[in-house]
Order: sequence, then C-alpha cells, then structure tokens
Amino acid sequence: DPARFGLANALSAMRVAFVDVALWWGLFTLPVLFTRRAHLPHSAGFAKIVRSGWQQFRSTFREVRKLRYVSAFLLSYWCYIDGVNTIIKMAVSYGLTLGFPSSSLIVAILLTQAVAFPAALVYAHLGVRWGVVRALYLGIGIYMVATVAAAFMTNVA
Repeated sequence: DPARFGLANALSAMRVAFVDVALWWGLFTLPVLFTRRAHLPHSAGFAKIVRSGWQQFRSTFREVRKLRYVSAFLLSYWCYIDGVNTIIKMAVSYGLTLGFPSSSLIVAILLTQAVAFPAALVYAHLGVRWGVVRALYLGIGIYMVATVAAAFMTNVA
C-alpha cells in the first residue's frame, strides 16, 4: 500500500523505486569515479581517448580468443545472465497478466534487489567451497525450480 509510505498511488511508488535504484547505483559508482585513474593524461583529446579505448578493446579481444576457457566462460556467462535477465523482465509481465497489483510487483523487485547482494556473497563462498561448476549448477537449478513454481502461481501470497 503506497499510502503507508506517504505516497499517493502505485505510480508514485514506482517513481520512488526508480529514483531509489538510481541513487543506489550512483552511490556505489562514486568510489570508482574518485579512485580510478585513467592511463591517458587529461590533456588528451576526445578522439584520442576513443581511439585508445578501441585499440585496448581489440587487443583484449585478441587475447581472449587465444584462451579457449575464457571464451567458453564468457559465452556460458552470457547465456546464464541472459536467462536471469529474461526471468526478471518476464516476471513483471507475468504478474500483471495474473492481475497482481503493481505495488506487490514493485515490492517483489525491491526484495529481489535486497536479497541479491548477500546471495552473491553466499554464491561466491559456495564457488570456492564446492567448485564453480557445481555452484553454477546449483544456481541454474534454483532458477529452474523458481520458474516452474511461478508457473503455478495464481495469487499474491
């Protein structure tokens, strides 16, 4: 209920949620902005900086192509994270189709964001303890179970 937070309606809650996420990412970007030093001097022109960036990208891409395991990892990660992103994006459409209120969907998205950070730490620990492949299988399994369970949802619990 948006009124509990002093908001007029679900649209106001959605706007606050988006601003909240923007502030969150902005806050955690600040350390990088203030501690990262570029390799080019500030006097370098924009074209030179862009050219240097593309040269570094091509060089890195050539190195990655030589390492089959890195290439396989990047392809696997791309597929995995694309699946995660698809589930996140489709969850809102699915919830709206089932008639869930927008406020419940916003709470679900915010809860997902709040759980994501500690879950990433646990996931990293499992990767060290069990091995990366087993941890990935666990993650895929959890997403499969969650997706199948969601297919049978009919109301907000």
